[in-house]
Amino acid sequence: MVFSSLKTGTSWMWKNKRVVLFYYIFNLVSGIILMLPMRASLGRYLDDSLLGKQLGGMFKMDFLFEFLVQNKNVIPVVIYLLGVVAVLYWLANLFLSGGTLALAASNEAYSAANFWGNNARFFGRFFRLFLWSLPLVLIILIIFLIEIVFQRLLFGSDPYQYITYWGKWVRLGVLAFTIFFYMMAFDYARIYTVITNERKMRLAMWEGVSFFWKNFGKVFMLAFSIALVGYLSLFIYNPVANMLSTPSSFVILSLLLGQQFYMFFRMMIRVTLLASEVQLYSLAVREPAEGATPLS
Repeated sequence: MVFSSLKTGTSWMWKNKRVVLFYYIFNLVSGIILMLPMRASLGRYLDDSLLGKQLGGMFKMDFLFEFLVQNKNVIPVVIYLLGVVAVLYWLANLFLSGGTLALAASNEAYSAANFWGNNARFFGRFFRLFLWSLPLVLIILIIFLIEIVFQRLLFGSDPYQYITYWGKWVRLGVLAFTIFFYMMAFDYARIYTVITNERKMRLAMWEGVSFFWKNFGKVFMLAFSIALVGYLSLFIYNPVANMLSTPSSFVILSLLLGQQFYMFFRMMIRVTLLASEVQLYSLAVREPAEGATPLS
């Protein structure tokens, strides 16, 4: 079932590369917004100095720290922009997921009317779904703190070093699992909303959580398979990017093109995950939920 879902999701993504392009454009615009103030500050700081030419090669962390120390006013601006862009980027992805999931659920090719219409149709519901998911965030924080309290009760405020060491790994594992649980439950709640045209988001959130627990093995294997492809692509990209460190126009242009191709590939993985999750949900449920209506 997992392999079939992944195969179908990949095939659908490949036939709908225009959807991937929209994700890439939003990602590119977000990066440009963050880059502009930093580029302007760097330009004033370097002022065409010899150091600027040296930066065409391998990036030096010493320069970054020196730049931040001497331009402390840049840090608040970057932090503020990072927060604003992160929120806008998340909202953009939430918006695009409506059309993506709807097209994948109906196994249709891209059309502007269906894609953008379903983006608008489901965005309000997805945002309300996010609000209903906030209690899960609270549960995640509580679970994360339970291990610390449990350790204090058993071993006191100054435990042995090996207890502290393994305790950190346990907390990391618990945190990773709970974040994964939240992300998957939210994904499948959105899928349930699209497939059944559900309007009660508290019910959709519960269905997402329920589907996660009932199909944990399949959900994990699908997400792990796609995440593995992403990590493998990063291991390939990093050595190539490090080789392209000569301060020449051709090499810098090649690095820029390579970076954009890598980002486009990451968006392909994201769309594949959504389409594969839709297929997995459909196969696991086996029949449309009661009260489903055709997607327009």
